[in-house]
This record gives sequence, structure tokens and C-alpha cells, in this order.
Amino acid sequence: MSQRVLFINVDHPMPLVNPKIVRRSRKLMSLWDDCFSLPNLLAKVRRNLAIDVQYRDLEGKRHLLRAEGALSELLQHEIDHLDGILMIDRAIDSKHVVFKDEWEKREKEEKMRL
Repeated sequence: MSQRVLFINVDHPMPLVNPKIVRRSRKLMSLWDDCFSLPNLLAKVRRNLAIDVQYRDLEGKRHLLRAEGALSELLQHEIDHLDGILMIDRAIDSKHVVFKDEWEKREKEEKMRL
């Protein structure tokens, strides 16, 4: 039997074996996502604001994790990786996939206008 494993480290190292999103909020958030797999790109994506993730720990004990905001986005991003989905696959549209240096330049210009 194959195992799907994520390791995240927010407040402490946390392995999630066979994580599965079992609930998604209807409320969405839009954000610029980046990824170590595509280090020079950013993609604007929509993610659920809150999710519940069912998983097992390394001893096989079942857990339910409720995540909101940044943790919710992180888990959705990493579970997508397990499913072979990259942030560019979730981009709002092709205009919302940009090189990081272009985005940083635009952000800097925008701040200077304010």
C-alpha cells in the first residue's frame, strides 16, 4: 500500500500521512503563490479560506486538522503537489502567472505611487 506523506513545520515538525481534505469553506481567498518547484514564478490563485484535513501520524493514529488562512493555503498547496498539481495549474488565468522579478518591480512602483 502506497503512502502519501507531507512534512510541514509551522510551530513544530508535523508529518501528515495520507492527508485528505474532507471539508472546504465556501469562502475563498486570492493570493500570489510561489513554489520551490518553480522558483522564479508567481501565480495568483484562489484557495479555500478554511479546510479540514484528515490524516494519520507516523504511528498510524487518525487526526483531523482544522486550518484557516496561511496554514489552509499551505496545506492545499502541498496536497496539490501530492496530486501532481502545481500552482500554475491553479492560476486564475494566464495573465496571473508572472516572473517574480516583474512582480517585485510592479509592487515597488505601486508603493512609490502611494
